[in-house]
Amino acid sequence: MQVTTRDGSLLGYRVVAREFIQKSAFGDAAPDLFALDGQARLTLISCGGFYDPNAGGYQANVVVTAVPEGS
Repeated sequence: MQVTTRDGSLLGYRVVAREFIQKSAFGDAAPDLFALDGQARLTLISCGGFYDPNAGGYQANVVVTAVPEGS
């Protein structure tokens, strides 16, 4: 995938992981997802899993992790 920076430059990323995390477990996963140290990466988080309007909507998140091309 490519990300366009504010100055118009393109940065290339390669997807290395995709996982579903239940909303009930998301807090436990958050420190790893939002860590500021370690290898450079791009983390995309979206809604996913079963949609239950009575329980507040989607019951999971889809997490996609990508690293800079050439990593």
